[in-house]
Amino acid sequence: MKARHRTKAIVGVGLWFALLLVYVAVVIASRLTRDGERFFRPGPLIIIAILTGLAQYVCYFWGGHHLTKGRGQSGGFFLLGALGPPAQFIVFIVILSLPDHHEPHTLPRSRARKRND
Repeated sequence: MKARHRTKAIVGVGLWFALLLVYVAVVIASRLTRDGERFFRPGPLIIIAILTGLAQYVCYFWGGHHLTKGRGQSGGFFLLGALGPPAQFIVFIVILSLPDHHEPHTLPRSRARKRND
């Protein structure tokens, strides 16, 4: 992976994952009830859910762009993540499983010895 994209990809994917966890926590908190009444007021939770959802998409596209460029893959592949968080998670797994086209190429040991002789 190219060094100039590595740090940005790690930060973007890390923030995306943290915001995804916050979003899930907000959704769970919105469902909590005590004695038939909601435990939290829905107004602030809706605002937090919308803001974390938007920030999650921004971090996904920023981190996904740097991840695909750093690994030498097609830059448009991460656009499938516009379908939502489940698709984003699958796209990240697929991108990380594809070969890195920027890996330093080394010769096998047997071929390297023959060249030196």
